Amino acid sequence: MSLPFHEQAADELAEALAFYREIDPELAEDLDGAVDRRLQVAVEIPGASRLETSTPERFGLRWYRVRRFPYSLLIGLVQGQRVVVAVAHHSRKPGYWRNRLE
Repeated sequence: MSLPFHEQAADELAEALAFYREIDPELAEDLDGAVDRRLQVAVEIPGASRLETSTPERFGLRWYRVRRFPYSLLIGLVQGQRVVVAVAHHSRKPGYWRNRLE
């Protein structure tokens, strides 16, 4: 079982994979695998990551850092469903994903 992606989060992942594919197709495969592994942890152990405290608790947002790459998955409840809200590059402006919670 996996988690659904917010449309913009899916776009972020696709952009990251395309970027790494341009450098080296194996890097893109490695990123894809690392994201899959973090998603598996998020499904199996939902509370096993850092809580995002700048948003209301009802969203239950948690950060899952993608190993070896400068990305984290932000996962939480949107309209009652647990989804990947963002595939956030570590150098992006904090909180850019907030409008996705509505």
